[in-house]
Amino acid sequence: MPNAFERKRRRAIEKLSRARRLLDSVPMPAEPDAVLMRRVKRGDTRAFAELVDKYKQPVINFLTRTLRDETEAEDLAQNVFVQVYWSARRSQTVQESAAHPSRRQCVCARRNPGLA
Repeated sequence: MPNAFERKRRRAIEKLSRARRLLDSVPMPAEPDAVLMRRVKRGDTRAFAELVDKYKQPVINFLTRTLRDETEAEDLAQNVFVQVYWSARRSQTVQESAAHPSRRQCVCARRNPGLA
């Protein structure tokens, strides 16, 4: 028969395993953008895919509001993210690397409809 110490030890182990199961069921928060940008700078394509997933809709929304053409906005968003990928080595933040190309794509699309 286990003594009092063994019973306490077993209860503590059971509590820990329940806590671990609970923690494992909680989804992990997304990485901060700065960490993702550092990973992109090192050539991590998964980090880039996470950034695209996170910022795709805001970029498309901006382009759609500016151009008033959702199809063209989606096409230009692809160009913006290609530029973000290539400028990742120079840029510190996603906003910094996406804002300028987004505005430039809008200006080019307005000046030359169908060419952007």
